[in-house]
Order: sequence, then C-alpha cells, then structure tokens
Amino acid sequence: MRPIKFRAWDNHERRWAKTHEIEGELFINPEVGDTGVFCIHDHSASGKKHYTLVRSTGLKDKHGKEIWEGDKLSRRSFSTWVVVYQAPSFCAYNECNPEVIFPLWGEDLSEREVIGNIYETEQDLFRKGETR
Repeated sequence: MRPIKFRAWDNHERRWAKTHEIEGELFINPEVGDTGVFCIHDHSASGKKHYTLVRSTGLKDKHGKEIWEGDKLSRRSFSTWVVVYQAPSFCAYNECNPEVIFPLWGEDLSEREVIGNIYETEQDLFRKGETR
C-alpha cells in the first residue's frame, strides 16, 4: 500500500506552506463540492491563514515528477489537463472543455508532463525558475 501524501497551499500568502506552519481545523471545502479538496482554517486571533490541502496521486509524469491534485498536465504541448479527485479515483479534465475527463489510473503517462498547477500563476513559477 502506498503512503498518502499531502501538501498545503497557503491561500493568503500564495505559496506552498511548510509542515511546521500548519495549524487549524481540517474540513472539506463546501464551495468545491464532493471533489476531495480539503482545507485547513486557522482559528487563531488573526484568522488570516487558510490552507488548501492537495493529495499526491502516487503517479509520476514523463520526467519522474510527482503528480499532485491541482497539477496541470500537457502532452506534446497539445491541450492542458487539470488533475482532480473525483471519487473513487484521480482524474484529469481538459482545461478548455471540462466535460472531457479521463481517469489517471491505467493511463499511459509516459508522454504527459506537469507544466504547473492551478495555485501558482505563471509569474510565481517564473520567479522560482520553474517555467519551461
């Protein structure tokens, strides 16, 4: 059995949070519905921290990079696909046509690569030197 891994996006500071920074109450985001997006809300005096937890799919792209919920995948620069959890498994939907969706398990990912995610903008990735 593979380990279940999470990472947290800080919605206010617009960056991936470090583990020791995260405190608060875990809940399913009602705005997203039953898609498996978890949030953590900090009930401290400031109340400013609000995190979105995303899960690893346990899969890797053509470069061996781990694929996470919210990642954007591309295949030979054709259409872009966004990874989501749709019970009972991880899927990807076409960014231009969200009605088109495919399950990731059993999919040949040898030609797909992670090109970003729905949280970080192109500008964020450029600053970190991660644009292609």
